[in-house]
Amino acid sequence: MKTQKNIKTCLLPKKILLIEDDQLLRELLFQKLTDKSFTVFNADCGEKALNIIEKEQIDLIILDLMLPNMPGEKFLKIIKKDKVFKNVPVIIMTAKSDKANINNCVNVLKADKYIIKHQTTLSEITSSVKNILHIK
Repeated sequence: MKTQKNIKTCLLPKKILLIEDDQLLRELLFQKLTDKSFTVFNADCGEKALNIIEKEQIDLIILDLMLPNMPGEKFLKIIKKDKVFKNVPVIIMTAKSDKANINNCVNVLKADKYIIKHQTTLSEITSSVKNILHIK
């Protein structure tokens, strides 16, 4: 009986929190991820995202850096300092392409991946999500 429960738990869709203020990109990525059987929660700002992660057990976060009211870097600092959320993988997805910003996010703030929006496709983002979550 215990084994059955564990099998069912493993088959549950992974929960992705997508934090992006560009509505069109958010909708396109939402569709792409849900087509791949992920459960996706959307937020257009850091405050809404914090509310979601307090209520849902999120498996991965896709985070834009240029958000209204709370920059993505501040959101990342908040969750990485929290013992409950610090191990949730984070993919930065942003237009910022300077090396100092990349270094800060990956090496200092401990993001798992840094994607520059104009240099990638939705399929590549989906592949990154699957790789980080160890899904084939």
